This record gives sequence, structure tokens and C-alpha cells, in this order.
Amino acid sequence: MSLKNVPVLNTALPGRVHCRLRRVYKQMVESFVIAENSDDYSITVIVAGHGIAYIGDKSYEAECGTAIAVAKGSLITFRAAPYHSMHMLRIEFSEEPVVQAAGAVKKWPFEESARLNLNRHTLQMTANLERHAHFELEQEQTFEVQALFSEFLSKLHELHGKEKHSVAQPWIEQALLYIKNHYREPLTRKQLAAISGVSAEHFSREFKKHSGKTFKGYVTELRIRAAQEQLLGTKSDLVEIAMQVGYQDGFYLSRKFKQFVGAAPTIYLKKPKKIASLTYNYSASLLALGVTPSVGVVSSWIFNHFRGVIKEQPAKWHDNVPNCVFESIRPFKPDLIIDYTSTEERSTELRAIAPLISLPFEELPWDEQFRYIADVVDKGTEANDCLNRLQALIEEASERLDREIGKRGTAVVIDLGIETCYVYGDKWGRGTHMLYDSLQFTPPECLLKDGQCTIGYIETSLEAVPAFAADHMFFGLPEHGQERSDVLAFMNKESWRRMAAVQNNHVYFIKNDIFYGFDPASTEKQLMDIMRLMTRR
Repeated sequence: MSLKNVPVLNTALPGRVHCRLRRVYKQMVESFVIAENSDDYSITVIVAGHGIAYIGDKSYEAECGTAIAVAKGSLITFRAAPYHSMHMLRIEFSEEPVVQAAGAVKKWPFEESARLNLNRHTLQMTANLERHAHFELEQEQTFEVQALFSEFLSKLHELHGKEKHSVAQPWIEQALLYIKNHYREPLTRKQLAAISGVSAEHFSREFKKHSGKTFKGYVTELRIRAAQEQLLGTKSDLVEIAMQVGYQDGFYLSRKFKQFVGAAPTIYLKKPKKIASLTYNYSASLLALGVTPSVGVVSSWIFNHFRGVIKEQPAKWHDNVPNCVFESIRPFKPDLIIDYTSTEERSTELRAIAPLISLPFEELPWDEQFRYIADVVDKGTEANDCLNRLQALIEEASERLDREIGKRGTAVVIDLGIETCYVYGDKWGRGTHMLYDSLQFTPPECLLKDGQCTIGYIETSLEAVPAFAADHMFFGLPEHGQERSDVLAFMNKESWRRMAAVQNNHVYFIKNDIFYGFDPASTEKQLMDIMRLMTRR
């Protein structure tokens, strides 16, 4: 929505912010998006997904229900969390806003940048603004939207003021950090009060006011959550786990565990669990093991592939990380949450609901991640059967490539776009784990330099794609028609036609939804598609 020739609304209500709304538009981030330095101020509301916002030397957790306010002239970069996308509403406005309050005039109220937690009212106002995104409005409607935005900015200022005044006393934050780092050691209220420099009674009152729990209850929850995660993820014995989480013996851990969880550790391990899976790949891995999550993030291809299973065992499915993950999964009362390794803030929020199993997906091979999840849900035998079947298909495919192609040569996978292209290494799915690890193709030389192949992906321009030329080139095309047409037109340029892969007819177009995952079902389908494309059958 563009509002270029509309006068500023000169409302004179106390606490009202005055400015000129310029644009309201939607953005989606799958990896990086950078908004260049601008003469306009901006507020970006995260309406789905999560990631990180970088402004100068500052970084902010950007998740659903938060807004990032940035002064003019600042460069802001958003990065979505691994294998997630962020959906954002970007609001740009000019003229330095002022807030009239008690006769005083204040300038831009959010410093150079700020992260704001939106409440239900401001989220609803965001939804109202979003309805006008990208639309040209009649003058009467334009004044209405300007008025709505003026009220929205004023409410944000009020929220920001409340947040600044409700910040916990510094010693509370220091105490929480100390507990987090030392909960495996003996801890007492008296000890923490002394470290904080307050009386034990004052410590107890302020601690509960800030955390919502007593000191003892807070420490117990940390220890039992850690014990649950170790039971599920390591299968260590109780004595070893007790020592690692801050208890002196397994019997005492077992008693506290039963009080907190409602079942003894041995019974807890055998008990069927309601699972919340917050990634495409882990939801697909669970389905491949015959386990249906109670809440799951799943791709459209996987949803259709397992449609029969999903229909028989209804669950709450999301095509992206839920808008507000905490509120979305908490009502289902999951016994276990599975996610990629994320920020400490997000992990703490999730652990308040259930034990969290989080894996560093860029550091572990995909099949090790699959086996780990299988062990957590006691499906080790099923995982072995699945991987053995896939290995047989890989061996058959390799023998066929030996006959029809011979020496493998180099291969590369690139997602093409007019603005940005993504060249994938061997730790980011997109079929590269199949090409490089299983079928024994090698990345082009430029990806091997300085370990670039192991960093996930490299951003480049459409013009620079020939620098990543390989014997076999797999391209993912944009989903949208106009950008797709523009990319295909660009590929007719001489610099592209000179590439050996083009001249040898070794360019292959892949389907993005199929080549997104690195779960067993996606991997098998990727193998079949690679073989069909390379053998032209």
C-alpha cells in the first residue's frame, strides 16, 4: 500500500503519535532478507515463524507476536531460523514521529531500535493494517488507515514504556542466570540471596513475583526437565543422571521425578507420548517411523505422501511454525517437544511446556538425526529397517550410474531467483546429502575452498551462478509465475549457454517441495527423481 500524497493527521489527543504512513506490505523470509538504509522509519511485525533481526551491532529474537522498530537510516537484516520461514508485515513511515504527553513533545520513542512484545489489542490492530497491505485506497479509506496507524503507534509507545518500567531488578536476572548455570550443584535460597545482596525473605518475594515459581520449585523444574531429556536422549542409568542434574542418588531423583511428572522414570520411558514436532524434517521422520505427532509442522508434499496415515490418526498440522508457538502447542499438553537447536530464549519457553529434544541439524548427518529420534521414541528397529531399505535402493542406483555415466564428476544444487540465488552445501538438505554422500558426486571446486561446502548455503546473484558451474547442475525455480519467467529468460544469456552442463544437456530442474527435506521419505523420492533426470527415464 502506498500513501504518498496524504496529509499528516493532526490529532491532538494526549499520548497520540503523529507521522505519515508510507507503505504497508508483507514479506516472507526463508533465509536472509536485508532492507537497505532508508529515509523512512519502520516497524516490522512478525506474524508467523521466528528468527533473528540484526540492526547494527545489536540482534533481537524475532518471533511471532513481536515487532522490531527501527529508526530511519538503519540497516536491518532478518534471518529465519533453520528450515523455517518468517512471515512479516512491514510498516514504513516518514517524518519523525512525536508523542504528546503531559504537554511535552518527545521524538522517536524507541531509541535507534527496539524489540516490542505485542499484546492482543496491538496484534488485532496489526491484522487490521495487514488487510490494507499492497492495496491502493480511496481518500476516505486512506484517512481511516492513517488514523488506525496513528493509534497503533501510540499503543506501541505505551507498551514500550510499560516494558521499560517493568524490567526486573538486575539482581533477579543475575540470580536466574546463576541458577541456570549451576543447578547441577547444591543450591539454597540463602546462598542465592547472599549472592544477590538481599535478604532471604526479599529474595523469595521478588523471585516468585518475577518467575511465577518459588525458588525451590524453579530449581526442581530445571533438574527434572534435564533428567527427562537425558532419559529420552541418552538412556543413561538413574544414578548417573542424578549426579548430572544436581541430586546425590538415583532414589531421590526417582522420588522427585514421580512427584513432578506423575510417573516413575521407568514407567515414564515406556509410556506412549504426545509429541509436538516443530520442524518439517522431524515430523516426516516420525511419520516414517509410524509415529504421528499430536502437533506437527509438515510440508505439503509430506502431508500428501502420508495422507492415509494422517487421516487415520488426526493431529493438529501446521504448514509453518505456529504463529505463536507457545500458545499454539501448550493446549495439547505434549509430553515431548522435538525441534532444531534454537536460541536460549526459545528453548526456555518450550521447556516450560515439556521436555525438549533439540538437535544441531547442520552438525549431524541426516541419518544420525533420524536414528536419534527413533531411539527417543523407542523405534530403533523400525529405523534400521527403513535405512536398510533405502541403502539397497542407493546401491542399485549407484550400479546403474556406473553403467550409464561412469565417473561421477561434479554436481551442484542451486535455488534460482531474480534477487538472490542459493548454492547449497552438504548440510542443508536439497538432495545434496544424496548426491555427495550416497551417490559420490563431488561439489564444484569453488565450494570446496575454505570449507564453503560445509556451511549450509551460499548466497549469490543470478549473474554469478556460472561461477559455480559443475558437470551436473540441479536448479530449483521460483514458485511465482513472473519471477519464474524472468529467471528462465535470463538463462538464455550467452554466459549461461557457455556452461558445459548446458551444452551437455546436464541441467535438471527439481521440485522445491520434494527436494526440501532430508527425512527418509523425501530422501527416497529425491533419489528416484535424481535417477529419472540423469538417466532421462
